[in-house]
Amino acid sequence: GAVLDERRTRFGVRDVRWVHTEGAPADFISRYQLIVNGRAVRTIGSNLIPPDLLFGRMGPRTLGLLRRARELGANTLRLWGGGVILHDDAYDLADELGIMLVQELPLANGWPPTDEVFLANLETTARNIFRQVRNHPSIIEFDGGNEMPWKSNTVHPALQLLQRIAAEEDGRMFRATCPDLGASHGPWDFELTRRCKHYDEKETMRYGEFGASGPANLEVWRRTIPPKSQWPVVGVQEPVLIRKNVVQAVFGPDFWLRKGFLDATFGPAGDLPEMI
Repeated sequence: GAVLDERRTRFGVRDVRWVHTEGAPADFISRYQLIVNGRAVRTIGSNLIPPDLLFGRMGPRTLGLLRRARELGANTLRLWGGGVILHDDAYDLADELGIMLVQELPLANGWPPTDEVFLANLETTARNIFRQVRNHPSIIEFDGGNEMPWKSNTVHPALQLLQRIAAEEDGRMFRATCPDLGASHGPWDFELTRRCKHYDEKETMRYGEFGASGPANLEVWRRTIPPKSQWPVVGVQEPVLIRKNVVQAVFGPDFWLRKGFLDATFGPAGDLPEMI
């Protein structure tokens, strides 16, 4: 009759349903209109990547970003599949703030293996993740990873495994990936002359990722870039800036800084603080 072990956990109850967006074909495989407790809700928010490269110390920064999302007026955050599962207190705070979460499983950008050892490890990992976070009403859906080559109508052993585990362990919406059928990603920069036109004319039911490139904040810049490489920014061949992913990082030579765009839009900056 003695208690051998005890654990306390918090949980919440809400009714979460996904229905067809108005105008979508009745037989379309993906549903993107969110209904929470009988009320249609538009998801507006951002992606959240690990806010510190040392995962063990990212807790306070994560909580700060959740509070900033609330202050911003965002109601949804996508927990990017190239990152890690957050600490428990982050999910608790999302519950308290009313921030809805899209929880991705830790796969990204490529076909996973199909051998027995990998699939067994994937099953253990996925079940642990579902059991860790499933009590949280903040989570409105799960998906099988960031920009995976598969979609929800793809037949692949790893995806089929995840779909089965999701049904057994939770029951909320499980999408194959982000973007799934009917959704889009990108672009990851912003130019006044073409971006508004792009979004106005794009036919998609969800934008899971997009962005605007630019410099890091002044504190980070001064802490990580040697003084002689801080200013002036002489071009896209500066080895320190390449090493620090300021330029030549992705897509084109000027990413992520996009100094050429900043100069063309606002005029040349006189010093580093002005540019930032």
